[in-house]
This record gives sequence, structure tokens and C-alpha cells, in this order.
Amino acid sequence: MAINLDERLNKALTFTIGEKDYELAYSDDLVKETSNVMLNLADMQKQAEKISEKDTDEMSIEEQVKYVNNSIDKIHNTYVTALDNILGAGEGERLYDYYDHSTNRLATILDLLNEELQNAQKKQHANRKQRRQAKYKSNQRD
Repeated sequence: MAINLDERLNKALTFTIGEKDYELAYSDDLVKETSNVMLNLADMQKQAEKISEKDTDEMSIEEQVKYVNNSIDKIHNTYVTALDNILGAGEGERLYDYYDHSTNRLATILDLLNEELQNAQKKQHANRKQRRQAKYKSNQRD
């Protein structure tokens, strides 16, 4: 009789996002993608902080508006690209449309996906630890 390890390994979870189901695993690719998003956003923040108050005072209103709009577009594109890479081509923009053109909601989706997948990993590790402890206690009695 074969021992089925697949039952003990949390291979994937199913998520419903924007009325569509996705099956995801907490994989290296997912970790890399979410890390890349965070690094890109941190870099954008650094760039924004480099612009001094003096610089903005010297900018016209039109230049300030253009700067803010460009920043919002970069953030939007970062999240859309990440969701496309994780969920499939075109899904980032589909979710953006579904959730009323909100980049903030795209960020929330990515955060929630990461959180749920990490929780599943922690649960799997806790179950593994409980099995080892039970086996150890069982061996102690023998």
C-alpha cells in the first residue's frame, strides 16, 4: 500500500476574486513576485522623497499634476503586472475594471493572497509539528 504524501502537502488553495476562481500555491514564484512589487514600490517612495519642497515649489501646477499622475500610473502598472504574473495574463486589468478602477483594491488583493497563502503554510507546519510530537509521545510510552 502506497503512502499518499499529497494529502499532507498543501499544494494549492482556491480563491475567488472578482467572481472568478484561481488556484494558487505558496510557491517561490509567488514569493518573488510579491517581493518584487514591494521593492518596486519602496524604490518609487525613495524617488518621491528625493524631490524636495523647493523642487515642488519651482514646479508649475501642471508639472505637479503630471508628476502625481505619472506616480499613480507607475504604481497601478506595478500591481497590474504582478497580478498578471500571478493569476494570468490580463487578470490585473480585469480586476482593476471589476473593482471600480481602484489600484488600492489591487494592492489589497495582493496582500490578502499573500496573507492567506502564508497562513496555509503555517497551518501545514503546525500540523507537521503536532504529528511529530504525537509520535514522540507515543514512542515514549512504548
